[in-house]
Amino acid sequence: MSDTPANPEIKIGNSPVKPADLPGLFKQWAESQQDFHGLSYNSFKNYKSAVRTFIFWLCLKYPQMNIAEVTKEQAEQFYDWLGQNRYKASSIHVKATGMIRFWEFLQHIGVVSQNPFTVPKPPKRFGKVLRPFTEAEDRDFFKSIYNFHKNYRSHVVAMLLMRFAGLTTAEVFHLRPADIKQGQGGYSLRIRVRRGRLKPERTAILVPYFNPYGTDKYAYLDYVWNSTLGRNKRKPLLDIEKMDFIDFYTEMIEEGHLLKGFTPVRLRDTYVSWLSTLGATDLTISLLMGFKSPTSLKYYEEDMTAIGSIEEELLLEINQAAKYGGFDEVDGRIMPRNPKKANDQR
Repeated sequence: MSDTPANPEIKIGNSPVKPADLPGLFKQWAESQQDFHGLSYNSFKNYKSAVRTFIFWLCLKYPQMNIAEVTKEQAEQFYDWLGQNRYKASSIHVKATGMIRFWEFLQHIGVVSQNPFTVPKPPKRFGKVLRPFTEAEDRDFFKSIYNFHKNYRSHVVAMLLMRFAGLTTAEVFHLRPADIKQGQGGYSLRIRVRRGRLKPERTAILVPYFNPYGTDKYAYLDYVWNSTLGRNKRKPLLDIEKMDFIDFYTEMIEEGHLLKGFTPVRLRDTYVSWLSTLGATDLTISLLMGFKSPTSLKYYEEDMTAIGSIEEELLLEINQAAKYGGFDEVDGRIMPRNPKKANDQR
């Protein structure tokens, strides 16, 4: 949406301000925040994006509404609309914060008298509130692990298993090379998880990554698989202890090489959110994560929940929902489908 100048005929506080007038007020707000008021540049950019999205929605939904009449009802409708358009809970949280800031500006200049925007409580899934990375945080995470994957192989393997197979820290450090096998057609890795917190044993699946930020700089699925080759199958998979790993990521956070707020739990939460975005069902996710039996599980026969069936269902779900329609095997490596190739096939 273009930033048109504010309507000069608006008498702030005395005459109604319509949605069509908001782009001008948005420009005034953005200019008044040039020093970001203590915000990082990326945070301010995300807040601006939030306001633009809201203006688009309001012009579409309530083109004649007086801005002063926007209430919590409209704010909640906006959040619901974001959810229906597959925005993550973390992204909705950021957009809500941006809207709070913009409405504070409108209060300051007398356009509105109250602020209807609040940060919505994250919805609970699987009995807990998930705290996945935002898209920007996820992108920064990938840059970070690429930067130290050569010198800290075991540390990176541990994080990849948490991010792409949903393993806990304890589960990762109980793994042996013998616990990891290639799955269907080499397109996944089956991981036998031992001594898990919720169950003594389960099977997790490490699946291909359809990178929305561009082609992977290295194929992480192969990176994990290659770390099992040539090793004693009964010895620990990783060359480090659990406390070494904790000390490592703590130091990386302090030095700014990993984002503040990074935790292994958030890697698992991002895995759940990521699979949901790709279209995986809650039943499939529950079985892969070892969550306590979901209510829906009782409606399925035992053979439907066997690991082969779960893997087939998961790969099918991801294949259907992936941005370019699936994955390709290139020189023995699992890679996101080439956009040009996908377009050529249409």
